[in-house]
Amino acid sequence: MVDRMGSEAQSVLVNKKELAKRLRCSLPTLDRVIERYPDFPIAQPGSNGRQYLFDAAVVVAYIREQQEREKAEAARRDTLLDQLVLPLVAADDQPDAPDGRLSPTQRLQLARAHREERKLASDAGLLTPTPRVQAALAETLGGLARFLDGLPQTLGRRYNLPEVVVTAMKRDLDEQRRQLVTDLKKKLQPEQTHGRPDTLV
Repeated sequence: MVDRMGSEAQSVLVNKKELAKRLRCSLPTLDRVIERYPDFPIAQPGSNGRQYLFDAAVVVAYIREQQEREKAEAARRDTLLDQLVLPLVAADDQPDAPDGRLSPTQRLQLARAHREERKLASDAGLLTPTPRVQAALAETLGGLARFLDGLPQTLGRRYNLPEVVVTAMKRDLDEQRRQLVTDLKKKLQPEQTHGRPDTLV
């Protein structure tokens, strides 16, 4: 948005519509940018009977600063991602065991490499801690369950449905919820390795 305004911007107060015009973006886009950045420079907050005002030059400088900051952050993340594809354990460092399995030293190296990969992925923002995922799932599925519990009765009253239809809807929804729980348990089970699992001892 900034580049489209040219290299210079006059220090003048403009309303939101004029600012969007200068930035060559839509009003919804500008609203999203303002909402995303709590410190977005607003010369005069809008209220009843008073419109938003912005210093165009200050806004341009702010957006440019944010663009540079986000580019630097993206570069840092890319650097971390690049490290994820580096060979953390070289197969030639240690000879294979006679039976073809990894030696104890190789297994220890592999475990350390996996730990380092997880740390790099976490630093790059690619991993979410398990408790946060569990809490988010519990909250989301709990809200969905409460909605589904009352849905048959709500639809029955709204459309004057026979009780037998309401009962059938409730039975079908309960069955689908049980199937959903079963499917989630299967998908969330830890992956099993083929053959004898590697151990450190």
